[in-house]
Amino acid sequence: MDKSARNLHQQQGLWATHPDRELHAFKFSRNGGVLSANALMSIGASITQSNSSLHFHESHMPDFVGCDASSMLSIITGFTPARLWALLPYLDPNDYTNWSSNMTMLKAVAPVVGHDIALQAALDYSAMGSTKAKARNIQGQYDPAVFFKRVTPTVQAEIAVAALCSHARDQATSEVKHGNQEAAVYLATWHPTYFEHLCQELGI
Repeated sequence: MDKSARNLHQQQGLWATHPDRELHAFKFSRNGGVLSANALMSIGASITQSNSSLHFHESHMPDFVGCDASSMLSIITGFTPARLWALLPYLDPNDYTNWSSNMTMLKAVAPVVGHDIALQAALDYSAMGSTKAKARNIQGQYDPAVFFKRVTPTVQAEIAVAALCSHARDQATSEVKHGNQEAAVYLATWHPTYFEHLCQELGI
């Protein structure tokens, strides 16, 4: 079981059979998403701030599915193509499990950024892979365009956005700790509150 299914609410199953029986393949899914209680409380508090005694300062707002307060507000108000392209370099395109998961998330954000933009982002992301990772792209299950066309995400767009933001943020954080200035710019631009706390933690 990979890290995308390590929690109870993410359980998933996979069965394999001979290619000759592909025509008998089927699937069933139950679409939905999971939000933490803290995230829901903070969203409610921000909406009813004018008539509520609960007030959350941005730097103290709890994470929303792994993203900081700035990311949560971006998800609520709209996910821009600029942010999508900015996070692509911080998604792993070489490990197949990570690639297929990220490709699925990119397909899931199509309703937010538009199908053509999501497709192009998926192709650009795949092109960032190593020569070894792209060696079998001519095969259907590895061809980015074919994979994107065939995959049917079972998560809501907002959850997919949050997952992409979270993965990119974590990778950028790792690169910042190794002195990557471009990663620092990425975090400062798209995760400002998180980056501020990171700088304090690292003493920079």
